[in-house]
Amino acid sequence: MPCALLVEDEPDDLILIGRRLHDLGLKVFSAGTLDHARALMISRLTERSDLPFSIALVDLKLIGSTGNGMDVLRTFRELAPKMPTILVSGYDLSVVLKDAKEFKFITVASKDALDNGTLKMILDQHQIERRP
Repeated sequence: MPCALLVEDEPDDLILIGRRLHDLGLKVFSAGTLDHARALMISRLTERSDLPFSIALVDLKLIGSTGNGMDVLRTFRELAPKMPTILVSGYDLSVVLKDAKEFKFITVASKDALDNGTLKMILDQHQIERRP
């Protein structure tokens, strides 16, 4: 079954985005901190030798975490460099793009724009298979 990792510290956003991913046919794993995301990645890598998740969506700002979304992206690039990753933020995307310029193969999206249609388009762009 295709799986998504959602790294988000805001409970309302976690529920909303998680539900939308589920509605699009993905099993959703969630983490609210860098440490939790890293632990999930390592756990899934021991189960699967290729990609631990079909796709990851990572919030840029993780309040109260030992790291932010950029730290999560660095960890993902180290552990699973081929895993499609989407950086999401409620902040001005021009600032996010500036922060994310070190990552060549990443999609950046506004949280406000993550409706089912946009998520479906992102999943299709990354050729993520979904269950019907």
